[in-house]
Amino acid sequence: MRRLSFAILIASTSVYGAAVVVTDPSLIKTTDVVNWSTQIGGDQTPVGQTFFVDSTNYESIAGHLDNGAGSIVVAGKDGPSGNGISAGDDLLATNGNAPLTFYLQSPVYGLDAYIDTLGGSQFTARIQAFSGLNSVFDMSVKSDGSGDPLFLGVSDTISEITKVVYSLTAAPAGFTTGNFVLDTLMIQNQFLSMQAPAPPPPVQVFPLAGVGTAPEPRTSVLLGAGLLALALTLRRRKARL
Repeated sequence: MRRLSFAILIASTSVYGAAVVVTDPSLIKTTDVVNWSTQIGGDQTPVGQTFFVDSTNYESIAGHLDNGAGSIVVAGKDGPSGNGISAGDDLLATNGNAPLTFYLQSPVYGLDAYIDTLGGSQFTARIQAFSGLNSVFDMSVKSDGSGDPLFLGVSDTISEITKVVYSLTAAPAGFTTGNFVLDTLMIQNQFLSMQAPAPPPPVQVFPLAGVGTAPEPRTSVLLGAGLLALALTLRRRKARL
């Protein structure tokens, strides 16, 4: 029944939004995550080629590795750590069997996670997002030259994403593109621009007191001259009388 509900969703979702890549973890404000050890098991627990997990907000997700099984590893022990992946984090390792696909039972705004390899040099990761059968996003991003963990996600303007695929298009020397690890999976419940901190209000400039109320100097001269001329005219008329 659970597998059937995923299939129905995939066949019936429409596309209306506009998705963007996310590489800055500070922009993601969500408590809806998938912790791999809580959902699957501790260090070295096997992960089936197809597996099911739930997020903390009960988002049901089916995962699938294209070419075989994976496993859970611990960062800093038998997995990479540093620059976003903390020692002790539970990681989902593909064990050479990527791409790794996530099918969501309910449409979401986006998914995000740190991705890394074991190679210790630059790699290129790819993220694809789909709404039903329709592709809404496809982006490849390079890590830094040291191959540090890369935060990679997608955020859509509406809640329409039902499938996300993580893969590598370039791996470190001596490694295959099917081999990487993924840290805690984050599920977005609103669009990225809504989650980002609000910009500061514009600076308002007020004029100094009295500025703009006094007439221009030239205007004052003209006004004074006019009054003087009027007074002289009235004086002459009075003298004639």
